[in-house]
Amino acid sequence: MIGETLEVLWTWTPFLLEGLYWNVVIAILATMLGTFVGGVLAVLHLSPSRFIARVVGFVVSFFRNVPSLVLLFYAATLIPNQIELGGMVVNIPDWLKASIALAGSPTGFTALNLHTSILHWRQGQRRAAMLFIPNWLGGLLITLLASSTASLVGVSELVGQCNTVIGATGTTYLVPIYVYALCLFFALCYPLSLALGALKRHMVAKYS
Repeated sequence: MIGETLEVLWTWTPFLLEGLYWNVVIAILATMLGTFVGGVLAVLHLSPSRFIARVVGFVVSFFRNVPSLVLLFYAATLIPNQIELGGMVVNIPDWLKASIALAGSPTGFTALNLHTSILHWRQGQRRAAMLFIPNWLGGLLITLLASSTASLVGVSELVGQCNTVIGATGTTYLVPIYVYALCLFFALCYPLSLALGALKRHMVAKYS
């Protein structure tokens, strides 16, 4: 039984790694979108206008307190599958919708932490300001893990691929396949977590 299970996992590994690739794509794109929007909000939050600051503060609080899963379902429902631009039809794939939805968390994180980092920098607190970088990378890892929810809206990322494999091989291999997916996530994220911790310690030492 163990031999058969290992053979099944080995046979489907390229297919599962293709799903993991989409997890990485979604996480990177979501973080880039969130960083851009969050950066704009962070700068606007520095405005001397109380009205602008309050509006930005509300927007940031919204993104920080709304579950990504809710945004994911809204994006899948409200964003059309196709849009017409200048007579040309552009398809909007599910993975792009998922990236837009999952950008909500990085948006709130970047807006709040970059705003704080800018204030620290202006006050001459270089170490506190530069810690934004490893914290931002930590947010990327969180988004990478959260990208597994994209399977709920039809994206063929790792969990979605696992479901396909289970459908093809039967529920006999359900637990081993999901455990294998967990191991693939761990193999990707754990070294990144170690590198992130080392970077944070280095920056603390450098700017202390």
